[in-house]
Amino acid sequence: TVAFLLTDIEGSSAQWDADPASMGPAVVRHYAILDEAVARHGGVRPVEQGEGDSIVAAFSRATDGIAAALDAQRQLLAEVGDHFRVRMAVHAGEAQLRDEGNYFGQTVIRCARLRALGHGGQVLVSRTAADLSLDGLPEGTELLDLGEVRLRDLGRREHVFQLRHAELPAEFPSLRGPDSVANNLPIPLTSLVGREHELVQLMELVGEHRLVTLAGTGGAGKTRLAVQLGADVLDRFPDGVWWTELAPLASGDDVAAAVARACGATEVAGASVADAIAARLVDRDTLIVLDNCEHVLDGSSDLVNTLLLRCPRVHVVATSREPLGVPGEVIWRAPSLPLPPVDRPAAPAWRDRTSRSPTTTRQRSPRSVSDSTAYRWRSSSPLPACVRCHPNGSPAASTIASGSSRAGRAR
Repeated sequence: TVAFLLTDIEGSSAQWDADPASMGPAVVRHYAILDEAVARHGGVRPVEQGEGDSIVAAFSRATDGIAAALDAQRQLLAEVGDHFRVRMAVHAGEAQLRDEGNYFGQTVIRCARLRALGHGGQVLVSRTAADLSLDGLPEGTELLDLGEVRLRDLGRREHVFQLRHAELPAEFPSLRGPDSVANNLPIPLTSLVGREHELVQLMELVGEHRLVTLAGTGGAGKTRLAVQLGADVLDRFPDGVWWTELAPLASGDDVAAAVARACGATEVAGASVADAIAARLVDRDTLIVLDNCEHVLDGSSDLVNTLLLRCPRVHVVATSREPLGVPGEVIWRAPSLPLPPVDRPAAPAWRDRTSRSPTTTRQRSPRSVSDSTAYRWRSSSPLPACVRCHPNGSPAASTIASGSSRAGRAR
């Protein structure tokens, strides 16, 4: 079991834009404080791990991770609290080493989801880490029970605690879970495995561009990625993230009506449905997600073009086998998960071999799909051989076959 402490700076991008001259020294000092606290309590911090202004630290005991968070938070509030606040999370569980210093796996991902719930100056602790540390909490601290919260992976709920201490802020707004922002994101039936790198890229693209299309062949995992992407950017769109499934539609003429139902737009006499949607969203920070656009491209493109022109704060994510062809569109080619031959020697499950980044283009011309992240299964993997040898590494094929495997065991 490994305990993880994950941190990041709340509102980092806005702070850098507002006052880059003072942010530079403050961020450097913030890293030094975190490094000192992690080392003082026997932890390690892979410098390459963590995105933006965040860090990942690992400890052999949850109590050490909580103690390091307390020490760091107290000093950060005292020294750089006037510039920014840092949110933190502690979680424990099984983890895998990608190399000698970098961890990956569901425990790290879950800790990141836990951190995303918090606010600057707050330390959140998972149920697992809390249970492991009840008899060894730092002096003067207690864990405040915040109840069960749905995390951004839209999977099982997490029982969350807040670390309390006299020198830490006591009152914070409600946790930033999926339920805190209006949305109709579907709850997936499968967990998302091996797409962390792609999600980071997509989150950056959604922040920089107003139309991002996840393009790729059927079964490449576009829909599952889009669901998780919508969950991961909820806090950027306080007026809602609205999902519209286009697969059942028979005609492009039905696209606008489907989106209107999703976002709550009401038709107005004498105006088109697209006009009604634009009127509702004109001054709202909203993300519209259109899934499976390929058979209704014209209707999807027309509506998206209208929204981008008339609603300056609306962003759109689309999934499609073909680009929409709307000006300003950024096309992200969804890679498959290439799989090795079944006779490959045994290796740690889900070992990462990162290569090139997915292709990003603003053009509608065909582009090759580049491999973003490749994974190896152990030769003893319980998945059926037909999945391990699937020629295109389709996540859909993997999901179907693994489900068949479970069904077989159940029988």
